[in-house]
Amino acid sequence: MEQENLTDILTEQDALALEKSIENRITTESNISSSAIAESTETQAWWTVQNAMTISAITLIFGIIVIMIGAYLVRKGSEIEGVLRLLATIVILVGSLFLVVAGYTETQVAPVIGLLGTIAGYLLGKARTEQSSQT
Repeated sequence: MEQENLTDILTEQDALALEKSIENRITTESNISSSAIAESTETQAWWTVQNAMTISAITLIFGIIVIMIGAYLVRKGSEIEGVLRLLATIVILVGSLFLVVAGYTETQVAPVIGLLGTIAGYLLGKARTEQSSQT
């Protein structure tokens, strides 16, 4: 009889130990999954609205600086047509970059980029045809 009681006690102790082990494992796994979710949320939020606004503002400030340099060159007496072609090309690039950085989707940006590319091609192509007709 003592042996039966001893086996019952061991089995109850084993059952309690097993139950505690399972509870610890479940707690550990839930902690790991919670930390993994928190880490994945942090990595997904690398591009915030504030970052987009800052880069958009920097892009526009760069465009304004380029326009001011172009105005200075025109006032200085440089060749106006060359300066305007350069300015137009840079403004087109700045505008395209701004649209992309500001967070517009591909379907919203594609027609505008196409139009800006057409204008840039016209400006740069016009300069080459004028040079070839003069020679």
